Amino acid sequence: MWLEIILDAWRNLVSRKMRFFQVSFGVAIGSAAFIILLNIGLSVIEKSMQQFAAVGVDIVTFSPERTPEARKQRLDRAALINATRLSGNIEDLTFITMGSMNIKKGNFRQSVSVVAAEQSLYSILNLTSDNGRLLTALDKTTAHAVIGSDLAVHIAQSNGGRHLIPGDEVIIGNTGFVIVGILKSQPENLILPFQVSNMILIRPEAMGRFLKSSEPSIAAARLSSVDLFSKTQKIIKNSYSQFTEKNKVGIVSAEQLIETMTAQSKLFATFLIVIGLIVFGVAGIGVMNSLMTSLNERIHEIGVRLAIGAQPEHIVFLFLTEALIICLSGGLAGLIIGVLALYFISFYQDIPVTMDGTIILFGIGAIILSGIIFGLYPALKAAWIKPISALRMD
Repeated sequence: MWLEIILDAWRNLVSRKMRFFQVSFGVAIGSAAFIILLNIGLSVIEKSMQQFAAVGVDIVTFSPERTPEARKQRLDRAALINATRLSGNIEDLTFITMGSMNIKKGNFRQSVSVVAAEQSLYSILNLTSDNGRLLTALDKTTAHAVIGSDLAVHIAQSNGGRHLIPGDEVIIGNTGFVIVGILKSQPENLILPFQVSNMILIRPEAMGRFLKSSEPSIAAARLSSVDLFSKTQKIIKNSYSQFTEKNKVGIVSAEQLIETMTAQSKLFATFLIVIGLIVFGVAGIGVMNSLMTSLNERIHEIGVRLAIGAQPEHIVFLFLTEALIICLSGGLAGLIIGVLALYFISFYQDIPVTMDGTIILFGIGAIILSGIIFGLYPALKAAWIKPISALRMD
């Protein structure tokens, strides 16, 4: 009996090919949009988390708290050194001076971040040289520099593909610097105000050639214990204010940013799910309208079924089966379209996309649920038809 009803549902849909195709196409577009939106959104979130993990969750940065009266304040070096010592939870403290300067090399002309820092920055950011060497204390009195990997590529592209090698000279401002090393490629850094792959690194002593004050803009370090960050932050803030009256210090940790990003990611994922469900809802309304039209066309047929012994639950099952067939056929087609679109986007737009099986299962579940919800009203309305009234209708 139930198998025969399922076959009847299939035959009814096939007999109305164009309507079946149109409604299934709407469901396919909805499910494809759901798969694409959620996968791209979650892939972007995952990439950001991987960038933090690559750099390290124990990194902490220090910068003067800006005020409208003094926007270009610098850190008090001595005050911060004393404050971090009191905390007992800071390792590899390094002071960083940075500025945006014009760089020239052949046909390349661009404003680039120039960063001056001690060697301890290497261990904090895990910097290594891909070609040549890193700066050492022996470079204090020389015009030597290390260049980021992406910046080296951009310079090569502007000069006919000729790659930079150690010994080449670049002009920073109006001063020539010899490149002694090219950094190994690194993921984007989300905690420091510069990107390692697009910077030029020089010794702090050399920054005096460009800036009136070579006092540090920011400082970076590693936490001995990430769990003690809140206590460490409080000690350093209070101690720094006691050691200097210049300004207050702001402290940010990678773990703080990760927690903030995690909360935002959950909100973003919820938003995407809601958007996906709205899309499914719109497609479901199309399914319901199609079944209502079919019901109006088949009132006489339903009356005959009821008159010869069909029970109301059989009619409900018939219409729900039709709704599920429409949703599943359109949903599976949309799933295929969505997966193909994701690989296309990943290949041609250089956007990393990770296929999440949970999203696919959730999408299939949503398709089935929407079929039941939006097929229920037409199914119940059909089951409530009185056979005598239906048989009188043409």
